[in-house]
Amino acid sequence: MRFAVLLLAAFLADQPLNVRLGYPADSKLLIINADDLAMSHSENDASFTALDQKLVTSATVMVPAPWFGEVAAYARTHPDADLGLHLTLTAEWQTFRWGPVTPRNLVPSLVGPDGYFYSTTEEFAQHAKVDEKPRYARRSSAPSPSA
Repeated sequence: MRFAVLLLAAFLADQPLNVRLGYPADSKLLIINADDLAMSHSENDASFTALDQKLVTSATVMVPAPWFGEVAAYARTHPDADLGLHLTLTAEWQTFRWGPVTPRNLVPSLVGPDGYFYSTTEEFAQHAKVDEKPRYARRSSAPSPSA
């Protein structure tokens, strides 16, 4: 039995993704993703409608964004929704900012003097300490008690 499973795995590994998913070898697949879920109520509303009507195939959630609670409520009532994690490490807008979900004192190099994420990837790369990035990533992807 183990040999059969290994043989099947080896066979599938040599197949293009569309064939592994059951589509013809010459087919093209299109993934339409609703990005930045949780940024605003209007973005959530539009994305939920698009997901429900199958206009998009997935959405990526920004956990530290202000409307995350609304996304968590949607996810509880739509367990088949294809929701992924948008690992958020910057906040590029001047008047619409957020910081880490991990307590700031545990990841101080990930935030600027104002307590929010850096505005640019260059600032992030310059200041962020390597050992704090995994700590934040684990916390961002773990289910929260309110989710």
